[in-house]
Amino acid sequence: MFNWLKGKFSRGEEAADRLHNAVRLDNIAKAQMLLAEGANVNAINPTGKTPLCLAAERGYQGMCGLLLAYQADPSIANAHGDTPLHLAVATGRHELVALLLPHTKKVDLADDAGRTPLHLAADIGDAETCKQLIDKGADVNAVDKEGDTPLFYANRAAAEVLVAHGADIHRTNRSGETILHLTTVEMARYLIELGLDVNIRDSKQWTPLHFASAELSELLIEHGADINARDRYDWTPLHFAANSGDEKKARLLIEKGADPTLEDRYRNTPMAVAANTGHGALAQWLEDVMGMRATQAQMPVTSDSSEQ
Repeated sequence: MFNWLKGKFSRGEEAADRLHNAVRLDNIAKAQMLLAEGANVNAINPTGKTPLCLAAERGYQGMCGLLLAYQADPSIANAHGDTPLHLAVATGRHELVALLLPHTKKVDLADDAGRTPLHLAADIGDAETCKQLIDKGADVNAVDKEGDTPLFYANRAAAEVLVAHGADIHRTNRSGETILHLTTVEMARYLIELGLDVNIRDSKQWTPLHFASAELSELLIEHGADINARDRYDWTPLHFAANSGDEKKARLLIEKGADPTLEDRYRNTPMAVAANTGHGALAQWLEDVMGMRATQAQMPVTSDSSEQ
């Protein structure tokens, strides 16, 4: 009896393995024959994938249709928590997403990182897929394990869809950061147009300007960013530029009026920070700037008007 069960189990495993192979090769005729013979449509292979996961990640729409016709379960995720819908979204194939959606009862199932399919659609900037998922009921403010909503992942095209359907531009993540703290120049421009405060602070009292790139810094300053804003350790954006050796940003900040003499709580100027972190050339330049400003401050004020 035991040997018979063992043999039957082995044959079942073999059929499942052959089904996965047929799916991998996108051999619909072979897969249909195996399914008709009773192969387990939801069998999981050694890498943790069902046939539907395998077909979805490869963008095989016809194969997915066949598996769904044989009652493949779209809620079974792979070893990383990705459902077939996650995998289909990642391919960027709108027709495949449209095929899976009517069979998917829960569109907000999260992967191991807490990301829903909408997070992935936003991440690849696929505005059309974002709309498909939202129309099916996806939560535009769902958070992943870092507390990031899909809007944190989005480019402008995807963001416009998300915002139009209620995405919260003021949301903060687990680190207290807003989207403006983490975004690109294009997205920052859009968020500023929507009225997001350029001086908004995170849990460390950092403004977006503290760790923005030089290009993004210029945009933020143009829209009123506090160039000498201090964090909880009294670091200014110039301290941050000095710490990372970002000469381009440092020069921009100085040009726009940043004060190089401001000290942090340990009495370090940006020049000292640059020197302490091995950015000697930047430290020397900042020292020269401080010297020039000190000299200018000591120069007597002259009047252009002649004495009467």
